[in-house]
Amino acid sequence: MGTVAVVDVGTVAVVDVGTVAVAVVAVGTVAVVDVGTVAVVAVGTVAVADVGTVAVVDVGTVAVAVVAVGTVAVVDVGTVAVVAVGTVAVVDVGTVALVAVGTVAVVDMGTVAVVDVGTVAVVVDVGTVAVVVVAVGTVAVVDVGTVAVAVVAVCTVAVVDVGTVAVVDVGTVAVVDVGTVAVVDVGTVAVVDVGTVAVVDVGTVAVAVVAVGTVAVVDVGTVAVVAVGTVAVADVGTVAVVAVGTVAVAVVAVGTVAVEPVAVAVGDVVAVGSVQRLLQHSTLTL
Repeated sequence: MGTVAVVDVGTVAVVDVGTVAVAVVAVGTVAVVDVGTVAVVAVGTVAVADVGTVAVVDVGTVAVAVVAVGTVAVVDVGTVAVVAVGTVAVVDVGTVALVAVGTVAVVDMGTVAVVDVGTVAVVVDVGTVAVVVVAVGTVAVVDVGTVAVAVVAVCTVAVVDVGTVAVVDVGTVAVVDVGTVAVVDVGTVAVVDVGTVAVVDVGTVAVAVVAVGTVAVVDVGTVAVVAVGTVAVADVGTVAVVAVGTVAVAVVAVGTVAVEPVAVAVGDVVAVGSVQRLLQHSTLTL
């Protein structure tokens, strides 16, 4: 597939495609693939490491640190320092310090300090176009800003960051920041497409990310990843993913949910070896 790399390891698949360097590490049976200007382990000022159940990812010029509370790991990704010790997770993103300790979440944004303890939910600080949100519990957190944005979630929380900074989630949730827009879906549901950006689906111990190119598609169900050159197709298990033209489309079968591509029946398995055939004889409708 040219500069497209697809790797499937165990129940986790990771793909990095295009000129935008994307390195992804999934917590669990991990698979890491980097095809671009970012290397797994260390490339320039970018470092990617996976230690036990701790995953750290650096995407493009945006520092994204993902720490899974469990074993200990120290990783430095550009200007981002990540340390996970026992049930304590500490993340420093630029001038923003994020600390999650047990059920206590603490966020420091510039000269503003925010502390959330117990089941108390959301704290927001709006200064010079800066927003900080902290949730503790089964709360959903969404942070959207154009400058300094930091999000921390503790527990089974879904986090979405749409800005130019980073997202850090400590718990059983995954975090991904691609380019200037990041979309993260946590649960057994799947697929989100934001214009020409990226799509990320995070299930139970499975994270997949595709960098913003002309096309990016990612599917993480039981194990599936794919995507982009100008067009790329891959099929893993019973999940089919197709990227066509400049539109990012993910055809994912999750439970009883499915999206059918033209000329490809729902449930059909499209082997990686039949990519050319699929590309030549099928189109995709949303």
